[in-house]
Amino acid sequence: SLGLVGSEMCIRDSFEAVYLNAWQRKIETAGYYEIADSKIIQGSFRVQLKSVIDAQGNLLAAEILQSSGNSAVDAMALRILRNSSPFQPFPGDMLARYSQLEIVRDWNFTSS
Repeated sequence: SLGLVGSEMCIRDSFEAVYLNAWQRKIETAGYYEIADSKIIQGSFRVQLKSVIDAQGNLLAAEILQSSGNSAVDAMALRILRNSSPFQPFPGDMLARYSQLEIVRDWNFTSS
């Protein structure tokens, strides 16, 4: 399974929370199918990723900030993130405040 936790962005407004929730659901859905077809996950792993998304929902950058210690798991996390993009364009309220978002998440992978 794949779970995403934490964020560098302080969520003060509900439109930001809604956007990040949709972003997370899209990644977790893509991750579910990727992991279901994989034999890589044996045990528990945590990878910390930073992603930068522009106002149109395009993934501008993806970077591992903290490795899981397993290069195959790290590569899978980046692949899931890249395959999940593009994301939703920013809604009007967010567009007025942000030209891009930098999101830092811990990705937790566990075998089931």
